[in-house]
Parts: sequence; C-alpha cells; structure tokens
Amino acid sequence: MKGAVKETAQFLALFLFVAIPVYFVLGFFAASFSEIAAYSSQVMLNAAGVRTSITLENGVAHVISPSFDAEIGDLCWGRVEIAVLAGIVMASWDRTVRRRIEGIILGIAVLLVLNPVRIAVSLAVYDPQNPQASALFHDVLFRATLVIVLVAYYAVWYYWLSKRR
Repeated sequence: MKGAVKETAQFLALFLFVAIPVYFVLGFFAASFSEIAAYSSQVMLNAAGVRTSITLENGVAHVISPSFDAEIGDLCWGRVEIAVLAGIVMASWDRTVRRRIEGIILGIAVLLVLNPVRIAVSLAVYDPQNPQASALFHDVLFRATLVIVLVAYYAVWYYWLSKRR
C-alpha cells in the first residue's frame, strides 16, 4: 500500500510540476490559439450552412453571425486541456521521455481538431430565443469533452500507443 501511495504522490507532483507552467506559458500564445480555433470553427460552421465572420478584439477572436457573437477565449481553444494533457502524459514516468513527448504532440493534434468541432457544434445549435439553454448545452459539452476526451486519449496513449517498441 505504501508503494501505491508513493507512486500516486509522485504522479500528482510531476503532473502539477508540468501542467501549471504549461498553462502559464500557453498564455503567451493565447491570441494565436484563439485565432486558429476561430478560423477553423468558421470553416466547419460554413460547411454546415452557418455563415459567420471573424473579428479580433484585444487579442481575442470572435465568431460572429446574425444570431451570436462568440468570444473564443482560453477555455475554447483548449488551454486547460493542453496543460492537463501535458501534465498527465509527462507524469507517466514509466514511459520513455520520447514516448511521452510523442504523446503530447499527438494529443495536441487531437485537441486542435476537437476544439473547433466542439465550438462549431455549440454555435450551430445556439438558439437566440433560448440563450440559457444554449449556454447550458455549451457548458455541459465543454465539461464532458474535457473529461471524456482527455481520459479516453490518455487511456489509448498509455495502453496502446506508448507501448510500441
């Protein structure tokens, strides 16, 4: 039992040691990530028939249509997800550093695809007649994908992708 507690404490310490600085460093690139998420979401929305435009205000992108003005902030483009992903993958000390770095790079690629999909879905179903329900849908979708996608990605990476020789 003592070994499991020690391993858990090491995992948590390494996770925090990586995730917290990554979160703060990503802040320096927030405007760029916001723009990337906005433009890629716009492509998906336009493909779904929702015409939008993009504006930039104080380093934050906005996806705009006649029925909404969506600010693409840190939570939208994945700042938390990237920091958590980097922390959990790097805290997997029983995998080689090379496999962990590969895992982070692949995970960021997955998130760069997922987040615009999540944004586009949230905006495509936005109902200006019922903004509270739309906001609730957005919040539930955000939290669910944060947990489900990160856990699923980590499981796939840890159990299959990082074991390749």
